Amino acid sequence: MTGRVFRGSTHFRHCALRFNFNPTRYLNRSARLANLVYKTYLPTLILIIHQSKRRTASHDRSGLDEIGVSAACSQDRMHIEKLEGELRNCHQEIENLGPSSAKLAAGTSQDEHVKTEIEKMAKQIHESDLVNQLKEELREVKLKAKEEAEDLTQEMAELRYQFTGMLEEESRRRALVEEASIRRVQDLEAQVQKEQQKSITALRHFQEVNKLAEKQSMEIRRLKTALENILDTEAPKETEALGFVYANNEVDHTLEWHPDEATYDVEKDKNIGFQGPRFPCSNNRDTDENPLARPPSVGPHEVTRWVLVKSPMAWPRKC
Repeated sequence: MTGRVFRGSTHFRHCALRFNFNPTRYLNRSARLANLVYKTYLPTLILIIHQSKRRTASHDRSGLDEIGVSAACSQDRMHIEKLEGELRNCHQEIENLGPSSAKLAAGTSQDEHVKTEIEKMAKQIHESDLVNQLKEELREVKLKAKEEAEDLTQEMAELRYQFTGMLEEESRRRALVEEASIRRVQDLEAQVQKEQQKSITALRHFQEVNKLAEKQSMEIRRLKTALENILDTEAPKETEALGFVYANNEVDHTLEWHPDEATYDVEKDKNIGFQGPRFPCSNNRDTDENPLARPPSVGPHEVTRWVLVKSPMAWPRKC
């Protein structure tokens, strides 16, 4: 029994019920049974014997017949024999209980050892139950930790997905902003180039206009000098020469150049053609003789306009 190891609470209970044998309780029970036998049967037996003796004495005294006495004695004898048999059975039971009580007395020493073993087994079973309970609790804690870890991994995955989406949106927004800024810069560069070209063309046109104005002013000066030379060389022969002299004095007022009206489009000038200054003489020969009637020499892109200002004196005519 010492080498056996009991596992499980049910087996322990079965063993405890099996070995829950108290010898003192068993001995007390046997002693009570013996006392009960002695207390119940012996007084009745003694009482019956005394009654039989009294009857015999009374029968002897009263002088009854022998037949009634013999019948009463036979009944008493039968009852006594019955009681003696019961008493014999009680003695046998007591004798049978004697060695069992001795054996139980010898087993008391083993009972203590069994109790200690049972206590040890109870402690082991309690410890094993605690270990199993702790294992179950540990398993539950592991399951909870696993579920929490799975939840955390899922949340981290969702956050990572959201973060990647935000990064993609930010990258797209930056790309759009960069494209818009690049387009704006390109548009501004193109506009700057256009403005530069416009300024260059305007500067060139201004230079061309200045050159044209200089050429026209030189031509006017040349024409003035030529006119002065012609007027100085020719002398007046008729009475109309007075008006011619007066016209010579008024030559600066008759011929005026307007530079604002001298700039025309090239295409318009090509379509219209050059128109020289209008002189008062209507004959072609007058234009051949008079150099003032000839148009000045200008280039293909240079346009001059002569404006005839009305004067109080008429130009001289040769008819």
